[in-house]
Amino acid sequence: MTQVIAQFGEENTIPMLLAFATGGRSDTKLVVKEYDWDKLCGLAAKPRVGDKDGSYLIRGGKLKVPKRADENLLEGELIVLDGDSQFDPETGEVIEGAPPLPDVARALDTLGITFCAHTSHSARPEDGFWKYRILIPAKLSNAQQLADCVDFILEQLRGFGIYLSDVPEAKRWSQPWYLPRVRDEAALANFVSMRADCLPFDVRMAQEWADARRQAEAVRAQEATQQAPQAQQAQQPARQFDGENKIEAFNSAQSREDVRAILERAGYIFGYYDRSADVLRF
Repeated sequence: MTQVIAQFGEENTIPMLLAFATGGRSDTKLVVKEYDWDKLCGLAAKPRVGDKDGSYLIRGGKLKVPKRADENLLEGELIVLDGDSQFDPETGEVIEGAPPLPDVARALDTLGITFCAHTSHSARPEDGFWKYRILIPAKLSNAQQLADCVDFILEQLRGFGIYLSDVPEAKRWSQPWYLPRVRDEAALANFVSMRADCLPFDVRMAQEWADARRQAEAVRAQEATQQAPQAQQAQQPARQFDGENKIEAFNSAQSREDVRAILERAGYIFGYYDRSADVLRF
């Protein structure tokens, strides 16, 4: 099943250079091809039947050497979200199988993000078990820029209650991505591809968001470092807290559940438990 959610005009010929390998997972020799967005979306909508192997692409085609390696890829053309799993926002527990692709597609369309997506080899959408790839055209200069964009998009999806797992493959600069395949003819009938042509992805906005987040986390880390020696003096007589020391006193006196309750009473909305940073995000 192919579904076009939103398409402006009859075609979307965003030009791009992509690199392909035809010899399966062990093949690192790449062939660069001139592509455009329409052609790539057409490729994503036409799966082959067979084992989970075969031809793959990487996110760009401007190469120093036509061989798959991070140091050879000079520019990227695609963000690829790997819809493999999701996580429980309360506990951070990872759950096999991704959020339903139609839900993610509607959220991306609402956000105005151009994308095309297809279910992957182990998906069983007929049973409610989703696995997929989401391709988003974006001009990328390096791996850090890619990581910032992935983090930004995942955070926007969480605002829709979609807790797609942050997997390392999405941030690997020269990660190989298989072209669409299904297990057998029966699975072919349940293959799903979706597409929405909206706005060009704003890489700079994603970078600014990521920079602000890093700065905030650096401030928190510095505060924690400054508070550590003070915690070792807990046996000393109680003293008055003022200024930033009130934060220390508050944190020492409250459980995580207490803090969450206070914030929610004040109007903050709980987002999710960020297991990687061991923090609650609101």
